[in-house]
Amino acid sequence: MNAADSDHASSLRRAFFGVVAAFVLLAPALPQVFGVHAALFRPWVMYSGVGLGLLQGEFAVTRDGEVEMLSPESFLNINHYVRSMSLSAPHVVLDEAALIDRITAYCEANRNVTTVSFDGKVSGIRGWRPMRVTAECAQ
Repeated sequence: MNAADSDHASSLRRAFFGVVAAFVLLAPALPQVFGVHAALFRPWVMYSGVGLGLLQGEFAVTRDGEVEMLSPESFLNINHYVRSMSLSAPHVVLDEAALIDRITAYCEANRNVTTVSFDGKVSGIRGWRPMRVTAECAQ
């Protein structure tokens, strides 16, 4: 192999590396910036699970005929929302069904509660969305 062939092969390797590096760096921008959606162009999803399923609002708990207002943290029995990316954590409520599951567990742990309702919003991938749920506790 002569010097011209060696230079040509080296240039091809550099060009190939440049193309691959540009793809790795810029391909995730296509879905997010330009709306191009394809399996080949996956969007950046780093930390996409952080902050999902957090509640903001108030719980109204009817206990022995009196209504008690609780924050989501008090209702879920947590001091503060933890920095966790686990969507199965007990404080994560992604939809009404998950909230009803939390309410059912609360009712089972507190036999003197007759109704629980939540009025507020929940965080999702596309931002905050309103959520209202009312559930009767089985006696």
